[in-house]
Amino acid sequence: MSTWTVRKKVVDARTSASSGTAVVTTITELLGHDLDEFSELLIYLDVNTALVGSTPKMDIYLQRALVEDPDPTDDTHWTDLFAFSQVAASTVERLAHLPVDSISTQLQSGSRDIARTHAALSAGQAVAGHWGDRIRIVEKMTNTITTKAVYDITFTGLLRVVN
Repeated sequence: MSTWTVRKKVVDARTSASSGTAVVTTITELLGHDLDEFSELLIYLDVNTALVGSTPKMDIYLQRALVEDPDPTDDTHWTDLFAFSQVAASTVERLAHLPVDSISTQLQSGSRDIARTHAALSAGQAVAGHWGDRIRIVEKMTNTITTKAVYDITFTGLLRVVN
């Protein structure tokens, strides 16, 4: 078995919302390969136009599906997998590496189950495990925003190939 590297910009020059929580996109494939065929993902967030306002904040979440044939617009079908570090009034570049091998602080004390969360993980926090067959990207804006952010998200995957 060998691996191929596959790279795709999945969010291109998105202008953020000025408030609230929004589904940005749902990713099911990279260049014709189903997302669950990949063994690893490197996800690159590039905020190239900064937020302006009164303590503006933007949170970007990666979520995995919980049910068969999840509806991208139904939050009850999804749970947080990773939260990028919070973006404030600056341009930033952030990376996420999936899967996360060790269980996050979302693990309940003395328990092996994890509470379902929606746009609620702390910045930089992750939940262990594979992402499955799709990843939903969610944006959450808080505080007063007078100039919206513009950003890109690029996925780089290691594709498992049987020779």
